[in-house]
Amino acid sequence: MMRILFAVLGVVIVGAITFCFWPSQRDIFHDKYVVAGEVRRPINAFAAHLSTTKYLTIYGKKYVGVRGSPPYYQVTFHIVNLQTKESIEIDGEGSGFGGDIGSGQTPGDRYTDWIDSVNSNTITLATRSDELKVFTVLNLTTKLLERTEVLYFDKNGAVTNHMIYVKGERVK
Repeated sequence: MMRILFAVLGVVIVGAITFCFWPSQRDIFHDKYVVAGEVRRPINAFAAHLSTTKYLTIYGKKYVGVRGSPPYYQVTFHIVNLQTKESIEIDGEGSGFGGDIGSGQTPGDRYTDWIDSVNSNTITLATRSDELKVFTVLNLTTKLLERTEVLYFDKNGAVTNHMIYVKGERVK
């Protein structure tokens, strides 16, 4: 009788734990190219500091663990040609870009991320916070983060320092 009780109790406990962590997807954003959303679990309702996992799907390829506001992004930059559907990946090397994607602010305002320029072989991304502006240059030919430029501002908005990094090393 005790064995049956322990077996039933074990099944109930395993079932409860499985239920708490069972994922369900919820799409938050979509257009004809991209679907973005969150993976929610019942345990999220009880764990205030447990964040939901975010995902991004482009042409059927899913990227899990992305950051920012919808439609999200990852520290690995996924550059997708919307006409050819070809994509390349570029290691973000710990880039801070993307936390403010979708902020609703005008690009260049404080707490924004935006595409600053696009050329045939480079894309320049920009991030603005209170005290700095960061430009991240992605090289589409070498598939590398080419350089990072950081401008530091004082309280009045004047540039106080300008640094350039290549391969993580400061060159200016």
